[in-house]
Amino acid sequence: SFPVQRQDVEAALLAAEAAIEDLVFWTPRPPFPTHADGGLKLLKASWHDEHADLWIYAVPSDRRELAHTLLVAEGLAGACRWLAAASGRGNVWTVVRREWALLLADGGLVVEESEGTKDDRPPRRKYRAPLR
Repeated sequence: SFPVQRQDVEAALLAAEAAIEDLVFWTPRPPFPTHADGGLKLLKASWHDEHADLWIYAVPSDRRELAHTLLVAEGLAGACRWLAAASGRGNVWTVVRREWALLLADGGLVVEESEGTKDDRPPRRKYRAPLR
């Protein structure tokens, strides 16, 4: 099930004065997307070619309540602030695909930022840190 609803996302976008072209609610085929350290992907914001989108991932039902609480309290706002700032970045920043993802790990949110090419190849660089 999804940890947030459309109106949660719309409220966060409005508060951050961010705009997106696509909002995708995606249900992956189990097993759910995780990373090597066991972090569960909750959302992904991306920016490429002046095109912004936001993906919300379904989560296992036993993690839905915690994911909802964390996303509504701080996660959606962080993603929307990142998207709002992306539109003002210069050409050097926007020349490559950028992604900002939130993972649920150890009971908290972890941000994973990556940059790469404009095609579907893996990102060239990744940065990970707790959401503050």
